[in-house]
Amino acid sequence: MELRLTSSNHFRLQEPAMYEFSYEVHDAPSGSDFGHREERDGDVAWGSYEVLLPDGRKQIVDYQADQNGYNPSIRYEETGYPAATRAGGPY
Repeated sequence: MELRLTSSNHFRLQEPAMYEFSYEVHDAPSGSDFGHREERDGDVAWGSYEVLLPDGRKQIVDYQADQNGYNPSIRYEETGYPAATRAGGPY
């Protein structure tokens, strides 16, 4: 990896971005259940994120982001879990 100082005093990477990450959160006391995964190679990123909704369904967003913009595809799955009976979180 090479860093160069540009005239506007910002560092710029001189190679294409390439990464992948993921995380999941399952917290029964708060009712939180969500996750995200993403990969990127150069100017194209793709991945998905999901969240358990208060009505018991899981919302899943698959996406690709590139020079043409952000292109999501949204779907829902029945989980068999009952709808939340109280607001989640300690707030």
